[in-house]
Amino acid sequence: MFPKVSIILPIYNVEKYLDKCLDTLVNQTLKEIEIICVIDKSPDNSIDICKKWAAEDNRIVIIDKPINEGLGLTRNAGLEVATGEYVAFVDSDDYVDVEMYENLYSFAKEYKLDASFCNYARDTNGSISSSNEPTKELFFDNHFKTTQFMLDMVGPEPSYPHDVKYLVSVWRSIYLNKIIKEYHIKFESERNVVSEDIFWNIDFLMHTNRSGYIPFVGYYYRYNTVSLSRTYNHEKANKMLDMLCLIREKLNSYFPNDCSAYLLNYQRMVFYIFRNLIKYESVVNIENNRQKHIKALLENSLIHDVMSEYPISKMTIDRRFFSFCMKKKLVRLLITISLLDNYRHRFI
Repeated sequence: MFPKVSIILPIYNVEKYLDKCLDTLVNQTLKEIEIICVIDKSPDNSIDICKKWAAEDNRIVIIDKPINEGLGLTRNAGLEVATGEYVAFVDSDDYVDVEMYENLYSFAKEYKLDASFCNYARDTNGSISSSNEPTKELFFDNHFKTTQFMLDMVGPEPSYPHDVKYLVSVWRSIYLNKIIKEYHIKFESERNVVSEDIFWNIDFLMHTNRSGYIPFVGYYYRYNTVSLSRTYNHEKANKMLDMLCLIREKLNSYFPNDCSAYLLNYQRMVFYIFRNLIKYESVVNIENNRQKHIKALLENSLIHDVMSEYPISKMTIDRRFFSFCMKKKLVRLLITISLLDNYRHRFI
């Protein structure tokens, strides 16, 4: 059987969730799939769970890696053996709708797409909430439109009411394997860069001509409301700042003669990252010295350039006010806003 979709499943320490994830993959209405389970030297019983499922379904392929390398490189190990027409990625503590890949594949074939995307929902301890992404079918039928779609992943236009228009995560998509192989597209290691998915989507979509989006909730992302507050630290903050520099370099490589093509999208991303860093510092309060850390963030040249160049007047009123406080370095007010926002939304 020639698979229509190869589903790559990196696995590390997820035995609690793995059965449900595999159940939703094995029971896909699209039958011509292969499920590539890549065990990243997991210390639990995940490999035994995979072997149990593989004994009952010959579409499951198991790769047992000898060393632990992390999510990005584990996905790359799956890419090396993927034989499907399209490739998909699932995080093994999440799960999918049983019609997800039939819907994405049918949409891709109907419109001859290099990539197709769908909506997702958050599962917070059993409470399901859908994303704020578009509610209508979108079709980008040339390279320019697909490039704009990619740039909207980096950051939306100034007037857009949310900081994220299209989520960068690769797990709600299928990608044409031919393009992956032709241009040797690989994941960065998340141990070296933050948000390896945005680098993947930039590299892939810059080599495509046709992509599309269906308003179907296909992917269910398990959201841990306390994970960031437990793991946020200054090393991660520094990696997020490094990520912004690396993305600028990546975009420069694709737009060597015209940075204006991506500048507003990139600047919106800078604003979003700094806004979140200020919120994390306010709520987590590392070393009980949040004012000092936030002041240091506001001195960073990345946000200084955005505050002086970006059309803040076109943003929504709440973001204009937050930007004003950032520009004037009103640290105590920024902390108060962040704490109130966290109380309302519980983002950390």
